[in-house]
Amino acid sequence: MSKNQDQMNKDQDQLSKDQYQMSKDQDQLSKDQESLSFAKTLISNIKQYNFDIFQHSILNEGILNQFCLLVNKDNDLCNNFITIILNYITNNQINKNFDWNVGSILQHFSGQKVLAVLKTIQTERLSFLYDMIGINWVLGVFNCKDVFIINFLHNTVKFSRNSEAWWRAAFSLEKITGENAINFLKRSIKSENTSINLDYCLKKINDKKNVIRILLEANNTVTKTTIFPYLKKKFLSLINKQIKDPNELVNIVWLLGRLHLLSKKLINLLEKKINCEDNYEAKYYLLWAIQENG
Repeated sequence: MSKNQDQMNKDQDQLSKDQYQMSKDQDQLSKDQESLSFAKTLISNIKQYNFDIFQHSILNEGILNQFCLLVNKDNDLCNNFITIILNYITNNQINKNFDWNVGSILQHFSGQKVLAVLKTIQTERLSFLYDMIGINWVLGVFNCKDVFIINFLHNTVKFSRNSEAWWRAAFSLEKITGENAINFLKRSIKSENTSINLDYCLKKINDKKNVIRILLEANNTVTKTTIFPYLKKKFLSLINKQIKDPNELVNIVWLLGRLHLLSKKLINLLEKKINCEDNYEAKYYLLWAIQENG
């Protein structure tokens, strides 16, 4: 009787697990169908040169995957999409959502196809892309050693007005050339030939260029007396807040990690923050800082 009861309990447990898995599979199928429907709508809008969806929000990975699968199945549509999107962003004002979406989508396409279209854009229009975060990031993902791309990224580091694009261009150059990204960024700041106001840079630390200016000032004495106390205080004031724009926290954490200033207490706080943080970029830099000080 006892053996039969044990077997019945095991069967019941297995049935519960199977039902739970079926429920998860159904939920995933429903999400996939929603993503597919949204992706089809997105393609239809793009064919009509309607890019409103790109502006509204950052598209999730499910939608991006479905969209790119559909587009990549049709070679003509693929080539046309790359041409349409790159020409659109060189002739129209776009917001940060659009910027991110372009980079996230283009990573799913052939780097050579993207490069071929970039080479057809007039030089004066191409310069608009120096301020685009997504484009400068995705060129590093492609890791294509074409001289055109290398020159484009160097021009971003030299001319970009957007410090986030400037930063990503340097790290893309690092992937392609092997030279340390921070060296590119330091040379860029030094070429300005202006004195650095450390207090101002600390107060405006959400700007990536100020992060590098702080790094240039970070000798042992200045780090101990000025930089670390400010970073720690600011870090503790931000770590438990829900942050819409992660740049300030990301930049503080990056400097703490780069300068090896993270104590066990600060690392514990970072680990807790990672578990409750939704922003992918913030998660990435928080984890990087922990590993850098591990």
